[in-house]
Amino acid sequence: MKVSNAYNQTWANGQGQYYQTNNPNADPNGSLPGTWTEQTQVHGNGRPY
Repeated sequence: MKVSNAYNQTWANGQGQYYQTNNPNADPNGSLPGTWTEQTQVHGNGRPY
């Protein structure tokens, strides 16, 4: 799944939903329902930044 590259932080809940923010201290766990896992950003070639 491609998500916007306009954000520094992307979280996924395993249900096809994503939470994106530029706040490095943001954590949707506890404020949004479900369990959220921070995703690793990768280049178009699949390699991490």
